[in-house]
Amino acid sequence: MKIQLVVKNTKFTGGRQEMFRHANDLARRGHDVTLWVTGHPRLDWMPMHIPVQRLRSRSFRDLPRADVCVFERPRFARPLWQARRGIPVHCCQGFEGTDVENRIAALRAERGLGRGLPELRHLWKRKRQIDQGYALPTVKIVFHHHLRALIARRYGQPAYFVPYGLP
Repeated sequence: MKIQLVVKNTKFTGGRQEMFRHANDLARRGHDVTLWVTGHPRLDWMPMHIPVQRLRSRSFRDLPRADVCVFERPRFARPLWQARRGIPVHCCQGFEGTDVENRIAALRAERGLGRGLPELRHLWKRKRQIDQGYALPTVKIVFHHHLRALIARRYGQPAYFVPYGLP
């Protein structure tokens, strides 16, 4: 199977580490796996056994065709889905909307609607982008059961549980 992983950067996070570990394991099992980074690929915190490439174009249409394209950011959902380079698989490591919703609530409580409006507009736009990314009919994999339930409840879509620690 040909698998493309698409990430913004290679900075350390626990979820990204798990995603990269699974990619290494899939390559060891004979799959053709490549990690594509939209920023500068610098990965000195984890040994990688797959090619790590920089996607120099801003278009995902320039990715080589694959069976699946695994991505981690909701904003990558639509461009990857439209690029038709492979089945888009959203690797959901946490729900980005929770932080945005908490910031909206705190800002409204602190400043009110009128004084907080410029920042609230930005946060509402970010929330809408997150919701649009999750609402697309992409395959979703999660590392936590609560996230699977949240995706089913909010977006009416299944998510497949891949537990931490299992090769």
